[in-house]
Amino acid sequence: MHHDEKHRIRKSQPTGAKEEPKGVSDDPTELYRAAKRFRFFHRALTCLDFLIHVEVRIPRFWIALVVMVLSSPLLHAQYAVPPWKAGPVDVSGILDGFYSENFNHPDCRINQLHNFDYYSARPRLNMAEVGLSHDPAPLGFEIDFGLGDTYKLVHSTEPDSPLKNILQLTVSLKPSAWHGVQVDFGKFQTSAGIESAETLSGWNYSRSILFVYAQPNYHFGLRSTVPLGKRVEVGLQVVNGWNRVLDGNGGKTIAVTADYKGPKLSWYNDYYIGPERVDGANLRRTLFDTTLVQAHARRMLGRCRQKRY
Repeated sequence: MHHDEKHRIRKSQPTGAKEEPKGVSDDPTELYRAAKRFRFFHRALTCLDFLIHVEVRIPRFWIALVVMVLSSPLLHAQYAVPPWKAGPVDVSGILDGFYSENFNHPDCRINQLHNFDYYSARPRLNMAEVGLSHDPAPLGFEIDFGLGDTYKLVHSTEPDSPLKNILQLTVSLKPSAWHGVQVDFGKFQTSAGIESAETLSGWNYSRSILFVYAQPNYHFGLRSTVPLGKRVEVGLQVVNGWNRVLDGNGGKTIAVTADYKGPKLSWYNDYYIGPERVDGANLRRTLFDTTLVQAHARRMLGRCRQKRY
């Protein structure tokens, strides 16, 4: 019905006719204005609801972001502080904690395909460590000891290890008459790979899948390095297998290393071979690892003491 016709009918109604309730009208103009007001309040309520939800979730996001930035290796490389000297001994320390927020919200609160940061929605102490070292001249040593999730994870395959709270413990010999040859004995982190159990010495906080599943964490035994000129260095290691202080079989694992350190690029190679006990049988395990590092990345990894970068 046309608007003018409706208006005429309403005017022609008797005086005693029942009036429409105030505020209710079928006038299209009034209906349009009411709908417009409704849309305005609906949008306002929607924005308010969005802000309320964002207010709850933003703090977790910013916590995760701040932790990620503070744990970045680039930050440590730029603001690296030299170790404190206690006489001839270098003293250093690490206090490393994290909070991880998984927005998939798994019921188990575990980050899948993660290793060193697999706990979600709870703060964790990743590592509290103290390091003492003295460069061999001709005798030296290095010891890193501490606690935290990293120590538990690194020693998960050897929970009965007498050195489960010690990441490294080596005694070194480097006489001047040996022309740069150095021999180390004890427990040390593996030469394979480019990452480290110490977070500030690695590329990223969560580590790579290759680091977690394809290489050992530490060895116990003998390690030697022999320089061949200014840029080439070779080495030989005789150790108690992978991630073992107490040997699980009668055999030893042999490792051969070869490094080239150039002005622009460096090339590191490791080859491990030896028997490993699997389901009661001694099976031979081999690993070849090769890493090419650009000069800027090598400077960033300069704080990694147990590696050779």
